[in-house]
Amino acid sequence: MAKYSDKRIPYSKQDKMWTDFCTLVANMKDIDEVKRFFKDLFNRQERIMLCRRFHIAEMLEQDMTYQEIGTAIGASPTTIARIHKLLKFGRDGYKKAIKRKKKLKSKK
Repeated sequence: MAKYSDKRIPYSKQDKMWTDFCTLVANMKDIDEVKRFFKDLFNRQERIMLCRRFHIAEMLEQDMTYQEIGTAIGASPTTIARIHKLLKFGRDGYKKAIKRKKKLKSKK
C-alpha cells in the first residue's frame, strides 16, 4: 500500500474517518456490493495482501509453524511474526474474524 504521513490529518479526524468507513462497509447490503467497493478501492495486489494476512492468522491459529506457513504461501518470517504478535497482543480482531469465518462455514 502507498506510504502516507498520518501527521497531516489530526488523530481525532482520522478516528472519525475510520469509524465512518467501517460503518459504511458494515452496512452494505450484500457481499457483491462489498466486493465491488473493495475492487474499486484496492488494486489486485493490495486485495491479495489483505487476504494473505488473514490467511496467515488462520494458519497460526491452526498451530502451523512459520516455516510451514512460509512454504505454503511464500510469506516472510517477518510478516508472519507481525501477524503472530497481533494475534497474541492485538485487539482480538483477527481472532474474532477467524471465529466468525468458522461460524459462517458451519452454517453452510
